[in-house]
Amino acid sequence: IIAIDEKINIYIMIREYDFIKVFPHPNNPEDSWLYPKSKFNDMEKIDSAFVRDAILVCCQYLNIDKNKDAEYILNGISKYQKKYAAEILPSVRKLKAEIIYNTIDIFPKLFKLYLIIGFVLLFMTINNIINSKQKFNNIYIILKILVFVSFATQTMFFILRAYISGHLPISNGYEVMLFISWFSILLFILYRKSDIVAATSIIFSGLCLLVANLNWMNPEITNLVPVLKSTWLSIHVSTIISSYTFAGVTALISCIYLSVYIINKNRQNEAINNQNKKLNIINEILLWFALFLMIIGIITGAIWANEAWGSYWSWDPKETWALITMVCYTALLHKYKNMNSIHKHIFTALVFITILITYFGVNYYFGGIHAYGG
Repeated sequence: IIAIDEKINIYIMIREYDFIKVFPHPNNPEDSWLYPKSKFNDMEKIDSAFVRDAILVCCQYLNIDKNKDAEYILNGISKYQKKYAAEILPSVRKLKAEIIYNTIDIFPKLFKLYLIIGFVLLFMTINNIINSKQKFNNIYIILKILVFVSFATQTMFFILRAYISGHLPISNGYEVMLFISWFSILLFILYRKSDIVAATSIIFSGLCLLVANLNWMNPEITNLVPVLKSTWLSIHVSTIISSYTFAGVTALISCIYLSVYIINKNRQNEAINNQNKKLNIINEILLWFALFLMIIGIITGAIWANEAWGSYWSWDPKETWALITMVCYTALLHKYKNMNSIHKHIFTALVFITILITYFGVNYYFGGIHAYGG
């Protein structure tokens, strides 16, 4: 109901031209810009008439296909902006960058590519393990080269978004998903010699981009809210979400292994057992990285909280669940070496639920002072 109400209000605001705030105030360009139905108490008649009529006349010209006349009006609006707000307008280079970014819209395309490549690699890897025969070598090479090219493209567009926004793009749910996806492919590059970890990292990256492109994620490039205008944004947030990536990949690896274990009837397969031993070692290493980064993230978050809100710890839902998550991963690693393989994979998958609650639950359902992330 809230979402529908918001859409109706947006529709009404579009009809009333409220969103077309393209006219800087002649006396104070840094104040909220004007739109056709703004109040013009302290403006000259010429300026107020132009603000009131320019967009309406432009729309009328477009409706009767007088595109040159419409373009003349748009150029007039551009000159008006430069006259009163030249110092705060984005550069031409930045405008072109944003047009390229929005026109190509690379991320919805990449998630499909990553998921296809990831599942193909996973299928070939599992087939090689079960049959104990090395196949598909040429296909492996082609797919991995394709991932490298896609990763380079993803990196370029991630940097482009940072350039357009003027800050590291990790300030909301959509951007965090982009960062986790990017970091997951970085993990693939580090562990590319382990085919199952490589495939899992690519799938996890694709899933993150899939989530980022769902309807309830907002891809809009916006200014930072005041509390996020801090150097701690890049330190705290990037550290925390890097730990989420390590934890997410380990959870997905465990889910894949458990699926293979359930499906495969020959559970005494030596190749599968050897692979499982490797996965246990890799998972433990990744879990240690996840926990270490989680602790660093919580410490830096506490320092930032003291700067922003005057308190290191206030038992906000995000802080509480971050602490619960850290305790759960600490307990898992404390008992990790004493558990058998199946229990290791089960608990590695289950403990990731605490991260899902910490991120999605708090941002979108629980509220609190961290809820702006949603």
